[in-house]
Amino acid sequence: MSTDAIYPVLITRDAASTIEHTLRSLTAFPEVIVYDNGSTDATVEICRKFPNVKVVQGDFFGYGPTKNHAVSLAGGDWVLSIDADEYVSEALLKELRETSFDDPSVAYEVERHNLMLGKDIRRGGVGNNWLVRLFNRQRCRFTDAAVHEKVIVPADCRNVRLRSPLWHQACTDLDQILQKISRYSELNRRDGAPTRSILNIWIRSVWSFFKSYVLKAGFLEGWRGVVIAHGDAMGTFFKHIKRYADKATEAEKRELPK
Repeated sequence: MSTDAIYPVLITRDAASTIEHTLRSLTAFPEVIVYDNGSTDATVEICRKFPNVKVVQGDFFGYGPTKNHAVSLAGGDWVLSIDADEYVSEALLKELRETSFDDPSVAYEVERHNLMLGKDIRRGGVGNNWLVRLFNRQRCRFTDAAVHEKVIVPADCRNVRLRSPLWHQACTDLDQILQKISRYSELNRRDGAPTRSILNIWIRSVWSFFKSYVLKAGFLEGWRGVVIAHGDAMGTFFKHIKRYADKATEAEKRELPK
């Protein structure tokens, strides 16, 4: 089977630094759906340089719902979900061309290799990253989670692992880590989870660092391992402290003199 029956789908926002590499890896596919939700950089202009790319602009509803909406725009049922900072390896493209996608009950997993400032990182909780990315939309869909969404594979379907990697430019600039922490903590802020105490938040943050740096051997990645572990700790801290601050400041407002 060729790649003609596979439709890559991605959602974007301010992805100008990586999107061109992503789209160059997808030129063999007949149509690529890019659902852009408010880019203010050159993302849309870059996308429009590729003749097989269809740009649709709209609102962001959280990662899960937005990806489900983007999947619905594809020209066929076999969907390759890819992020704007990922790209298909030549080996994976060759494997897709040699695979027969005649069973809609199969969902295909790929191993995502994460590049941090040009280095393939395998420890600290970053390696062994198997994800369902190729599926038939008549059988599978994303969860409705606002963040950390994943593809739901029904019990009567099965997962098959592809041999070749999907590459992820996880970090090309350290500022991206800070931006991701801010974006994800904002989405978690509204998810209705319980408010934790300051002590609980501190313990969870320290545990996140320890788990990444020690238990998952992040220390073997040198200074990058320190950055990854510290980013995990900060992500945990701000996810919870924003809820705590919202509740605390609301109570303080009620106590202000009239």
